[in-house]
Amino acid sequence: MIMQACWRLIVASVFAAALVATTIGASYPVEAAVSKSDQDRADRFFNDAQKRLRAGDAAAAMIELRNALQRNPDHLPARLLLGELSLQSGNVAAAEKDLRRHYDATKDERTAGKLAYALVQLRRFDEALALLGQSATSTFEGARVAGYAYASLGRRQDAETAFRKMLSIDPKSHEAMAQIARLRLEAGDFEAGKEMLDTMFTVEPNSVEGWLLKSDLALKLNRITEAREAAEKAVAVAPGDQRAQLHKARVAMMSGLYGESETAIREILARSPKNPPALYHLAVNQYSQKKFADADKTLLSVEDQLRDWPPFIMLSGLVRFQVGQVAVAERAFARYSAVEPDDARGPMMLATAYMRRDNNQGAVEALEAFLKRKPEDAGALRLLASAQLRAGAH
Repeated sequence: MIMQACWRLIVASVFAAALVATTIGASYPVEAAVSKSDQDRADRFFNDAQKRLRAGDAAAAMIELRNALQRNPDHLPARLLLGELSLQSGNVAAAEKDLRRHYDATKDERTAGKLAYALVQLRRFDEALALLGQSATSTFEGARVAGYAYASLGRRQDAETAFRKMLSIDPKSHEAMAQIARLRLEAGDFEAGKEMLDTMFTVEPNSVEGWLLKSDLALKLNRITEAREAAEKAVAVAPGDQRAQLHKARVAMMSGLYGESETAIREILARSPKNPPALYHLAVNQYSQKKFADADKTLLSVEDQLRDWPPFIMLSGLVRFQVGQVAVAERAFARYSAVEPDDARGPMMLATAYMRRDNNQGAVEALEAFLKRKPEDAGALRLLASAQLRAGAH
């Protein structure tokens, strides 16, 4: 379960550096829909944004880019760079809007890949794959995005085919090797997964992706100390990498080190106070410590960005259940069950919420519907028996 859940967390920032690097210095036509004065001011804001970004201040760069777009909404380089930085910060909904506007104006293939990546984050997988078209099987970036899309859909064979296409184009792609290793490990083929992981480390000993994968593998084997060491190594080789910091926070949480976990999360929030993935992890940390009111407040601050992300939906249901908003929790668990129909947690929590409000027949129906697909699920069967007893008693 840990390995499968990591797909959605890992995909969140895998392309961040590459996305931004392709924009700085690029040249685009600027449409003459605004005055010459506003065009000039927009250009100055954009140039200032590039300077801020080169100095390492992405938050200030985003402010300058928004200023540029206020002066000239058709300033294409500003539109693209803002979309890329929004992806890097985790604000995928905002990124999708800016990248789509840039793509609609330019039909640029590179922008199409970035937009497809944003759509993957928003779980609009079919739309992402349709946008990629032939590039999903013919280009490195297309195969890359397609691989993550297929992996998120649970189509492991298609995902591995896409990642192997990346390797055929770039035989030294340690990212492709790491993802193939992850897929092999998830499928239970530990020998093949470890072999690919070892090959990857010969190509790139300081691969963040590789160290994160080693940490995941250690977690799967319940070797928490090894998992923490690998997570620390990932942070050491890439101190500013959001994935590494969030993974370190997750491992610390699993070790019961909530203070250490929160410190890692707040380091990200100090740089990007509205960072959705960091805020989601903070809410998980607060929930784990039974700080349910704090978790509820944190979730509300990021609801607009993450409302359709299944882990967010589940966590919001759990938190609302604990703070007594059972009817709201029911709706969250029902939504989660709809988007993740094979995950027993959705119908089991939905049934639990129904029973809390004495809707025992509703609980029976929710569990029976799930068990038609997964008849051997022991937890759902036990809960169904309890719900049936309660329904009979009433």
